[in-house]
Amino acid sequence: MKRRALAKVVLLLAALAVLSGACAGERRVHPPPEGEWLEWEPKGTTKRSEATPAPKPEAKPAVESKSAKEDVEDLDAPPAKSASSSEPTVKCNGRDLTRESWCAALSELGTKQCPDKMPPRSDAKEAGNFEEPPKGAKRDPSLEASSKQCCFAWCAKVPAAAPPVPCDSPSPAFCFEAPPSTKQSAPPPYAECPMGLAKTGAKGRRKATPKAVFSSKLTKAERSGEPHTCCYEACK
Repeated sequence: MKRRALAKVVLLLAALAVLSGACAGERRVHPPPEGEWLEWEPKGTTKRSEATPAPKPEAKPAVESKSAKEDVEDLDAPPAKSASSSEPTVKCNGRDLTRESWCAALSELGTKQCPDKMPPRSDAKEAGNFEEPPKGAKRDPSLEASSKQCCFAWCAKVPAAAPPVPCDSPSPAFCFEAPPSTKQSAPPPYAECPMGLAKTGAKGRRKATPKAVFSSKLTKAERSGEPHTCCYEACK
Protein backbone atom coordinates (compact mmCIF):
# COMPACT_ATOMS: atom_id res chain seq x y z
CA MET A 1 0.00 0.00 0.00
CA LYS A 2 2.79 2.38 0.86
CA ARG A 3 4.45 1.72 -2.48
CA ARG A 4 1.27 2.50 -4.38
CA ALA A 5 0.78 5.68 -2.44
CA LEU A 6 4.35 6.68 -3.02
CA ALA A 7 4.02 5.99 -6.74
CA LYS A 8 0.95 8.22 -6.92
CA VAL A 9 2.80 11.02 -5.16
CA VAL A 10 5.71 10.70 -7.61
CA LEU A 11 3.39 10.79 -10.62
CA LEU A 12 1.57 13.81 -9.18
CA LEU A 13 4.84 15.68 -8.63
CA ALA A 14 5.98 14.85 -12.16
CA ALA A 15 2.72 16.19 -13.60
CA LEU A 16 3.04 19.39 -11.59
CA ALA A 17 6.60 19.84 -12.81
CA VAL A 18 5.49 19.51 -16.45
CA LEU A 19 2.69 22.04 -15.98
CA SER A 20 4.92 24.54 -14.25
CA GLY A 21 7.44 24.32 -17.06
CA ALA A 22 4.78 24.96 -19.69
CA CYS A 23 3.47 28.01 -17.84
CA ALA A 24 6.97 29.40 -17.41
CA GLY A 25 7.41 29.42 -21.21
CA GLU A 26 4.29 31.59 -21.74
CA ARG A 27 4.94 34.32 -19.16
CA ARG A 28 7.76 36.68 -18.40
CA VAL A 29 9.41 35.77 -15.13
CA HIS A 30 11.08 39.10 -14.41
CA PRO A 31 9.40 42.50 -14.78
CA PRO A 32 10.51 44.37 -17.95
CA PRO A 33 12.90 47.28 -17.74
CA GLU A 34 11.47 50.79 -17.53
CA GLY A 35 9.75 51.89 -20.76
CA GLU A 36 9.56 48.38 -22.23
CA TRP A 37 5.78 48.17 -21.78
CA LEU A 38 5.39 51.03 -24.27
CA GLU A 39 7.09 48.97 -26.99
CA TRP A 40 5.73 45.57 -26.20
CA GLU A 41 2.64 44.47 -28.12
CA PRO A 42 0.73 41.20 -27.96
CA LYS A 43 1.31 38.62 -30.64
CA GLY A 44 -0.75 38.89 -33.79
CA THR A 45 -0.94 42.71 -33.74
CA THR A 46 0.59 44.95 -36.36
CA LYS A 47 3.50 47.15 -35.39
CA ARG A 48 3.07 50.91 -35.72
CA SER A 49 5.82 51.12 -38.31
CA GLU A 50 3.86 48.69 -40.50
CA ALA A 51 0.49 50.46 -40.03
CA THR A 52 -1.20 52.24 -42.93
CA PRO A 53 0.14 55.80 -43.13
CA ALA A 54 -2.31 58.59 -42.29
CA PRO A 55 -3.81 60.24 -45.40
CA LYS A 56 -2.22 63.50 -46.39
CA PRO A 57 -4.43 66.60 -46.07
CA GLU A 58 -5.99 67.65 -49.34
CA ALA A 59 -4.27 70.54 -50.99
CA LYS A 60 -6.31 73.75 -50.99
CA PRO A 61 -7.39 74.92 -54.44
CA ALA A 62 -5.28 77.68 -55.83
CA VAL A 63 -6.82 81.12 -55.46
CA GLU A 64 -7.76 82.59 -58.81
CA SER A 65 -5.82 85.64 -59.72
CA LYS A 66 -7.60 88.96 -60.18
CA SER A 67 -6.85 88.96 -63.88
CA ALA A 68 -8.40 85.51 -64.31
CA LYS A 69 -11.61 86.69 -62.63
CA GLU A 70 -11.78 89.70 -64.90
CA ASP A 71 -11.65 87.45 -67.97
CA VAL A 72 -14.77 85.54 -66.86
CA GLU A 73 -18.04 87.10 -67.98
CA ASP A 74 -20.54 87.74 -65.20
CA LEU A 75 -23.86 86.50 -66.58
CA ASP A 76 -25.78 88.04 -63.66
CA ALA A 77 -24.39 91.50 -64.23
CA PRO A 78 -26.81 94.05 -65.61
CA PRO A 79 -26.43 94.89 -69.29
CA ALA A 80 -24.38 97.92 -70.32
CA LYS A 81 -26.40 101.11 -70.52
CA SER A 82 -27.01 102.23 -74.10
CA ALA A 83 -26.70 105.82 -75.26
CA SER A 84 -30.44 106.07 -76.07
CA SER A 85 -31.34 105.34 -72.41
CA SER A 86 -29.17 108.11 -70.94
CA GLU A 87 -30.52 111.33 -69.46
CA PRO A 88 -31.39 113.95 -72.12
CA THR A 89 -28.89 116.79 -72.42
CA VAL A 90 -31.44 119.21 -73.86
CA LYS A 91 -34.61 119.62 -71.79
CA CYS A 92 -37.53 121.85 -72.82
CA ASN A 93 -39.54 122.64 -69.70
CA GLY A 94 -41.68 125.58 -70.83
CA ARG A 95 -45.32 125.49 -71.94
CA ASP A 96 -45.79 124.43 -75.55
CA LEU A 97 -42.07 123.82 -76.05
CA THR A 98 -40.92 120.69 -77.86
CA ARG A 99 -37.47 119.22 -78.33
CA GLU A 100 -36.43 119.05 -81.97
CA SER A 101 -33.29 117.35 -83.23
CA TRP A 102 -31.00 116.58 -86.14
CA CYS A 103 -28.87 113.44 -86.42
CA ALA A 104 -26.04 112.39 -88.73
CA ALA A 105 -23.60 109.49 -89.00
CA LEU A 106 -20.00 109.97 -87.92
CA SER A 107 -18.91 109.15 -91.47
CA GLU A 108 -21.03 112.06 -92.78
CA LEU A 109 -19.49 114.46 -90.29
CA GLY A 110 -15.98 113.28 -91.10
CA THR A 111 -14.96 113.05 -87.43
CA LYS A 112 -13.87 110.23 -85.12
CA GLN A 113 -16.15 111.34 -82.29
CA CYS A 114 -19.24 113.50 -81.92
CA PRO A 115 -18.62 117.22 -81.29
CA ASP A 116 -20.31 118.90 -78.33
CA LYS A 117 -22.08 121.38 -80.63
CA MET A 118 -23.67 120.86 -84.00
CA PRO A 119 -21.38 121.82 -86.89
CA PRO A 120 -22.77 124.26 -89.48
CA ARG A 121 -24.30 122.25 -92.34
CA SER A 122 -26.72 123.26 -95.07
CA ASP A 123 -28.82 120.07 -94.77
CA ALA A 124 -29.41 120.77 -91.05
CA LYS A 125 -31.81 123.61 -92.03
CA GLU A 126 -34.31 120.97 -93.12
CA ALA A 127 -34.34 119.41 -89.63
CA GLY A 128 -37.19 119.90 -87.17
CA ASN A 129 -40.86 120.64 -87.68
CA PHE A 130 -41.20 124.19 -86.39
CA GLU A 131 -37.75 125.81 -86.21
CA GLU A 132 -34.37 125.50 -87.85
CA PRO A 133 -31.54 124.51 -85.48
CA PRO A 134 -29.93 127.48 -83.73
CA LYS A 135 -26.21 128.10 -83.86
CA GLY A 136 -24.41 125.94 -81.35
CA ALA A 137 -27.22 123.42 -80.87
CA LYS A 138 -26.01 120.97 -78.21
CA ARG A 139 -25.33 117.29 -78.66
CA ASP A 140 -27.93 115.00 -77.04
CA PRO A 141 -26.67 111.38 -76.72
CA SER A 142 -30.09 110.19 -75.49
CA LEU A 143 -31.33 110.46 -79.10
CA GLU A 144 -28.45 108.49 -80.65
CA ALA A 145 -29.30 104.97 -81.83
CA SER A 146 -25.67 103.79 -81.83
CA SER A 147 -22.10 104.91 -81.14
CA LYS A 148 -21.73 105.70 -84.85
CA GLN A 149 -24.41 108.40 -84.79
CA CYS A 150 -24.38 111.99 -83.53
CA CYS A 151 -27.58 113.82 -82.55
CA PHE A 152 -28.09 117.48 -81.65
CA ALA A 153 -31.19 119.03 -80.10
CA TRP A 154 -32.84 122.38 -79.39
CA CYS A 155 -36.20 123.72 -78.14
CA ALA A 156 -38.89 125.03 -80.48
CA LYS A 157 -42.22 126.77 -79.85
CA VAL A 158 -45.34 124.76 -80.76
CA PRO A 159 -48.11 126.92 -82.31
CA ALA A 160 -50.78 125.30 -80.14
CA ALA A 161 -54.37 126.34 -80.95
CA ALA A 162 -57.97 125.27 -80.68
CA PRO A 163 -58.94 122.68 -83.29
CA PRO A 164 -59.69 124.18 -86.71
CA VAL A 165 -62.75 123.47 -88.82
CA PRO A 166 -62.69 119.78 -89.80
CA CYS A 167 -60.58 119.23 -92.89
CA ASP A 168 -62.12 118.01 -96.14
CA SER A 169 -58.92 116.20 -97.21
CA PRO A 170 -56.49 115.99 -94.30
CA SER A 171 -52.95 114.72 -94.87
CA PRO A 172 -50.26 113.72 -92.37
CA ALA A 173 -48.28 116.79 -91.41
CA PHE A 174 -46.35 116.74 -88.15
CA CYS A 175 -45.23 114.31 -85.49
CA PHE A 176 -43.24 115.88 -82.67
CA GLU A 177 -42.30 115.26 -79.06
CA ALA A 178 -45.08 116.20 -76.63
CA PRO A 179 -44.41 119.42 -74.68
CA PRO A 180 -44.31 119.34 -70.87
CA SER A 181 -47.62 121.24 -70.80
CA THR A 182 -50.05 122.89 -73.19
CA LYS A 183 -53.02 125.25 -72.94
CA GLN A 184 -54.99 123.41 -75.65
CA SER A 185 -55.07 119.73 -74.53
CA ALA A 186 -56.30 116.83 -76.66
CA PRO A 187 -58.73 114.33 -75.04
CA PRO A 188 -57.26 111.63 -72.75
CA PRO A 189 -55.15 109.55 -72.98
CA TYR A 190 -53.34 112.18 -75.09
CA ALA A 191 -53.89 115.22 -72.87
CA GLU A 192 -50.20 116.18 -73.13
CA CYS A 193 -50.69 116.93 -76.86
CA PRO A 194 -52.16 120.22 -78.16
CA MET A 195 -55.58 119.78 -79.74
CA GLY A 196 -54.62 121.71 -82.87
CA LEU A 197 -51.90 123.80 -84.54
CA ALA A 198 -52.32 127.36 -85.78
CA LYS A 199 -51.19 128.49 -89.20
CA THR A 200 -47.97 130.47 -89.00
CA GLY A 201 -45.68 132.07 -91.55
CA ALA A 202 -41.91 131.67 -91.79
CA LYS A 203 -39.95 134.20 -89.80
CA GLY A 204 -36.33 134.01 -88.65
CA ARG A 205 -35.67 130.43 -87.66
CA ARG A 206 -39.40 129.64 -87.55
CA LYS A 207 -40.84 127.64 -90.42
CA ALA A 208 -44.27 128.02 -91.96
CA THR A 209 -46.89 125.82 -90.25
CA PRO A 210 -50.31 125.00 -91.73
CA LYS A 211 -53.45 124.62 -89.70
CA ALA A 212 -53.59 121.07 -88.35
CA VAL A 213 -55.74 118.89 -86.12
CA PHE A 214 -54.59 116.23 -83.65
CA SER A 215 -54.80 112.63 -84.95
CA SER A 216 -55.25 109.95 -82.29
CA LYS A 217 -54.87 107.24 -84.97
CA LEU A 218 -51.49 108.46 -86.20
CA THR A 219 -50.33 109.16 -82.63
CA LYS A 220 -51.20 105.65 -81.45
CA ALA A 221 -49.35 104.08 -84.36
CA GLU A 222 -46.28 106.31 -83.90
CA ARG A 223 -46.12 105.68 -80.15
CA SER A 224 -45.31 102.02 -80.68
CA GLY A 225 -41.74 103.23 -81.24
CA GLU A 226 -41.79 106.76 -79.76
CA PRO A 227 -43.87 106.82 -76.55
CA HIS A 228 -44.07 110.64 -76.23
CA THR A 229 -45.07 111.56 -79.78
CA CYS A 230 -47.98 113.75 -80.90
CA CYS A 231 -49.14 113.51 -84.53
CA TYR A 232 -51.31 115.86 -86.62
CA GLU A 233 -53.11 116.06 -89.93
CA ALA A 234 -52.89 119.24 -91.98
CA CYS A 235 -55.92 120.97 -93.52
CA LYS A 236 -55.53 121.76 -97.20
